[in-house]
Amino acid sequence: MENLVVIAVWIAVILTALGLLMVAIFGIRSAINGKMRPVAVVSMVIPAVLIVLLYFVFSGQDLALAKAAVVTTVVMIVLGIGAVLLSGARGIFN
Repeated sequence: MENLVVIAVWIAVILTALGLLMVAIFGIRSAINGKMRPVAVVSMVIPAVLIVLLYFVFSGQDLALAKAAVVTTVVMIVLGIGAVLLSGARGIFN
């Protein structure tokens, strides 16, 4: 059972890294095309800053990077759901 937890944690780390990589690639592409908006820049920087900050928070513990990645993933999912709800509510009132 412990091996399954370690595998699940590393899957979360890999998915977070792939997500950050995709954000960076599409961000660079948008910057080259001149389509960068401040909101887009902030949305690209938030996951990277969050994972680095959480890594330092968990630095004294075992699997610090994995824990930081899992918490970053959960926070980004919650922020994404919140953004969808806020966008939908804004669409209703406009």
